[in-house]
Amino acid sequence: MNKTFISLAVMATVVTTLPARADEATIKVAAPAQTINSAPQRVVGEMIQRQFASGLTETLTVSAVNADGSYSMGDQLGRTWSYTAEGNKKNGFGQATGTPMSYLPYHPVFQFPITPGQKWKRTTSWQGGGWSGSYTVYSTVGDWESITLTIHGVAQTFQALRVGYEVTQQGPPTTSTCWFAPALKALAKCESKDPNYALSVTDYKVDSNEQLAQSVQPSAKQ
Repeated sequence: MNKTFISLAVMATVVTTLPARADEATIKVAAPAQTINSAPQRVVGEMIQRQFASGLTETLTVSAVNADGSYSMGDQLGRTWSYTAEGNKKNGFGQATGTPMSYLPYHPVFQFPITPGQKWKRTTSWQGGGWSGSYTVYSTVGDWESITLTIHGVAQTFQALRVGYEVTQQGPPTTSTCWFAPALKALAKCESKDPNYALSVTDYKVDSNEQLAQSVQPSAKQ
């Protein structure tokens, strides 16, 4: 199976041993561990923009929220993704190929409550581009850390939980390390050797009336 059928933009690849980070200088361990008890509630109009190491920029905006908390997001090309209330993708498009994809029961990125040391495993079936198959995701939650992102040219610091992912299918497993920032309601950053999986949030809009577990603070000027 071609691994580009699985998009890491909505994927948290699982690892039992978290891979080393390339930018230790910008990421440091933060305050005491705490649990995120439930998934953040989505609001129509919220937006997240991601820049991939491959050069692709993806902008997704919440277009609908259902009574059970599941929601849809649309991109700049008019395509639609659907997610569970916890933020796990059910339908969407391949990040590298643009192929329509569906996942049963869903592409497993989150499992709430989320707390440091937590591990989970789920096998998912996929279909798209005339192909089908299955894969297993192993996830391990690390510590709370402070991460710095560049938003419109300005450095901003977020509190985030590090999550390691390992995806097993045909061939060697794909691993990545991601950081979930409650203030962004999303994976703020992912590191992977595959440029189609490595990403960083470059812009966002969240409902200011939502009560967020972590606040956004501008980085101190050097």
